[in-house]
Amino acid sequence: MVWGMKFDLRNAKNGLAGMFCLIPAFAMLPGCGSSHSNVTMASPSTHELSAAQEDSMMAILKEVAMATPPGDEPLQLLPPGGIRWSDNSMAMDKAAEESNLAVLGMEEVDEDHEVYTLISLEGWVASVKVTRLQEAPWVWADARVGPYPDEPDSMSQAAKVQASFMKWMSNYGRMKRIPPIN
Repeated sequence: MVWGMKFDLRNAKNGLAGMFCLIPAFAMLPGCGSSHSNVTMASPSTHELSAAQEDSMMAILKEVAMATPPGDEPLQLLPPGGIRWSDNSMAMDKAAEESNLAVLGMEEVDEDHEVYTLISLEGWVASVKVTRLQEAPWVWADARVGPYPDEPDSMSQAAKVQASFMKWMSNYGRMKRIPPIN
């Protein structure tokens, strides 16, 4: 069927002109995305350790391997309750962010109490007192939000901050962290 079609010279000229435009475009393709800087990549390191350096590295690796229990008792990656007091500030940052608040500061009252000061977009100040507990849930947050903390809207916002903080403490508690080797 294709052989029976008529050939029109005008369409052929337009097609050839289009081809001449595409040829320079194809020629530029290999350069697309490459930088034109004169910076060259550094070659891979060919540095070799001296015998003393090699011995030192092997001693460090052996020491670390010996610090790992051989199978009797694995390292405690999580505290028994799954909650780490050290996660308070990270959990408070996330809770504040979810509640459209920002953390202004934290005051450590004693080893079992911290007070966080937060602020809302409207400029309302919130206070969250975090207390370490000796039993589950191991930590508790008491939030008060706004200039009128006993109003229903303020109490609702405080409950959201508290729930979010507790959720993030639990989430961070599930993350395994290896204690530093002394």
